[in-house]
Amino acid sequence: MPSGDSTLFDDLIAIIPAAGKGSRYGIPKAQAVIEGKAFLDLVTATVISAGIDRIIAVTDVETADMLASIRLGITRAKETANDEFPIRGFLIFPVDHPLVTPQTVIALCSCFRANPEAVVMPRYERRNGHPVIIPASIDLDLPVSHGLSQIIRESELITIHLDIDDANVIRNLNSPADL
Repeated sequence: MPSGDSTLFDDLIAIIPAAGKGSRYGIPKAQAVIEGKAFLDLVTATVISAGIDRIIAVTDVETADMLASIRLGITRAKETANDEFPIRGFLIFPVDHPLVTPQTVIALCSCFRANPEAVVMPRYERRNGHPVIIPASIDLDLPVSHGLSQIIRESELITIHLDIDDANVIRNLNSPADL
């Protein structure tokens, strides 16, 4: 666990796509609350607890397209990069997965550290989930119709499906009934 100014994964930036209107939820999911805490606050706290302190939450655009939010977040992240703080990868952590544990994020980040040119994706009971780590070298400008998953497939990068004992990686909270 990080302490003080030290972080475990200072070469990763977390991108939290949270720009949707939350039409199925009734309010934007970033503002939705579980156990007295907003989804965005829960995701942010999880990322920080896992050892990542560079976080970009994309909440300020009008789009339901998660890929557009991811692209915007990465563009903003690259504006902060420099020789002292290089970026090796991006933890893509959708706001509708607020119950993923810090231990899960640490496992994903550790796997990415050992495989920095691979996509690292959690898998629970043979189902892929979120958050996902993508290397900074991935080309997100490919013309696609099926979002990040299609880019990952077409990137020809190795994808590591990391078996995780955290059902929350496949648990999208798209409506209050999902709680």
